[in-house]
This record gives sequence, C-alpha cells and structure tokens, in this order.
Amino acid sequence: ASFFTVRVSLWQLYAVSSYALVPLIISFIFVLPIELMTFGIYFFTKNPSPYLLKPFSYSVMLCLHGGFCVWTLILLFIGMQSLFNGRWIRTTALSLVSLGVVGVGVAVVLSQLVPHG
Repeated sequence: ASFFTVRVSLWQLYAVSSYALVPLIISFIFVLPIELMTFGIYFFTKNPSPYLLKPFSYSVMLCLHGGFCVWTLILLFIGMQSLFNGRWIRTTALSLVSLGVVGVGVAVVLSQLVPHG
C-alpha cells in the first residue's frame, strides 16, 4: 500500500488552505484595529514596547491572536483529513510538511527583506 494514493488537485488544496485561513482574516479585521486603538503608534515601536505601556491589554491581544492561530491550525488539519480520506498519519505528515514548507518560504522571504547588521 502506498502512502500517497489519493489524487488531489491543486484547486482542492487552495480551497482547504483558504478555508483554514479564515480565522486569521477575522483576527486581522477585528483584533488589529482594537490593538491600533489601544496602543496607537507604540504598537509598531520597540521603545517603549506595547507590553510596557499596557501589559494586561497586550497579553489579552496576544492570547486572542494565539487562539486564532490555533483555530487556523485545527481547521487546516480537519480540511487535510477530509481531503485525504481521514487517515490520521497521512494527514499529520502532510500538514507538518506543508507547514514546514511555508515556514521555510517565509524565513527565506524575510531574510531577503529584513536588513542585516
């Protein structure tokens, strides 16, 4: 038995990824404006950091963002499981590989955009 026996089109993968990213979009639409209203220009600075200005508000916003990220990962896992006929090992392996590829891609792009030194 082969590990990758299910044929999946690229459009199906795009659909699952789009479905999984909905919580992050909701987070940026509702939580980011609250952060901007709470911290103002200091949200983008390091000195003073937003945590030093309002530690409770910053912690709550950080927890909200973390919750939305966990929700996104859960939806990605459920979508992959549905796409690959409910096999847990295959779903976990492909989810980890796809997250790893995306993470490496983001790291490469950021290493090119962020000035060094």
